[in-house]
Amino acid sequence: MSEKLQKRLVRTSFLAVFIVLAVILLGMAIANYSQIISNSDTMLKNFWNNKSFFRYVDKDEISNSEKTHSYFLFFSVIVDEQTGELLQATPNMSAEFAEKAERMAKLAILDEDKRDFVEGYRYLKNSESEDTVCIIFLDCSEKLVEFRNFLFLAGLLGTIAVSVAVFIILKSYHRVLTTMEENNQKYRRYLLDSGHEFKTPIAIILADVDVLDMELENNEWVRDIRKQAKRLDNLTSDLGLLAMMENANEPVQMIDIPVSDVIAEAASSFQMAAARHLIDLNLRIQPMICMRGNDKNISQLVAVLLDNALKYAPEESEIVLLLEQTGTSIHLSVTNRTSFLIPEESLGMLFDRFYRIQIPEDNPPKGTGIGLSIAKAIVNAHKGKIVALSPEEKVFKIDITFPL
Repeated sequence: MSEKLQKRLVRTSFLAVFIVLAVILLGMAIANYSQIISNSDTMLKNFWNNKSFFRYVDKDEISNSEKTHSYFLFFSVIVDEQTGELLQATPNMSAEFAEKAERMAKLAILDEDKRDFVEGYRYLKNSESEDTVCIIFLDCSEKLVEFRNFLFLAGLLGTIAVSVAVFIILKSYHRVLTTMEENNQKYRRYLLDSGHEFKTPIAIILADVDVLDMELENNEWVRDIRKQAKRLDNLTSDLGLLAMMENANEPVQMIDIPVSDVIAEAASSFQMAAARHLIDLNLRIQPMICMRGNDKNISQLVAVLLDNALKYAPEESEIVLLLEQTGTSIHLSVTNRTSFLIPEESLGMLFDRFYRIQIPEDNPPKGTGIGLSIAKAIVNAHKGKIVALSPEEKVFKIDITFPL
């Protein structure tokens, strides 16, 4: 299992746990805050319905009492609707609290909402007369502090819960991924070993076919045996190469290579085959491009792409191989026409092993079906990206980007 898949699984699991906990905590916070608002509004409505309970004195008389208070759980003021100037208020306020009350009243007048919080007080305002407004304030500061403490505690517990969940997920995934990686290694080893075991009997079959061909002189059955034996030999070689490319324990040896020269040399060997099929192989290779890679793998990549293009390009068409450096990346593409339409939904599956597009019977599938899988493995080993495109009708393009 690749490291990318492991990171993706961890990120997905972390995100899922985080979203679930966030939704739960957010729901609890909203419910808690709504309860504070509801209880406060109910009390303010009761105060307003029993407004006669409040006694008011003029501004000059608010602090004239011998016994004044610097705190009120609830109080009421009457202010000028235009300026917010304090006109009357609950008596026995200290001078300091009276200033605070006037300041809060002005903020409440400027507030577009009918009820909100000002310095920890919830308030309700209604017109007292044409020019005055009555405002009742209720202290909710303790409830708000409790709510903030709840948010802090919930956030802390949520962080701990997410951390524990991620730790458990990492441990679990590590065991699962280790087992899967071991199974993949065994599978790749099986492909390599079986490929070596098949090589000898296939070589013997081909040698025997050569002897039969000399004795039977162009026998149809002998030709068919040779054809299928060679196909099996190619398939065995391709599977072995694919297993080697995907083996994470045996990374590809990378050196600085003249990739322009490597690709030009690999592509030139297909000029004769293209000419036999009346196909114009157009090589647009920017010279003097270098990259860190494996020259044999890059040659194999070009061979796979051009071989695939030659198999499906109709006669008297053009295959274009483009290599260019753009900024901090190297762009390689192979474009060819086809005699059939390529479904858009099939493009993403072309790199799967043995996947074949449903094409007309007069143009049957060719090759082993794993050439593009090998191409993708080579590109991945070079930390590049490969995509299959169909930019126009009956046009097929393989687009590859290598980092510098």
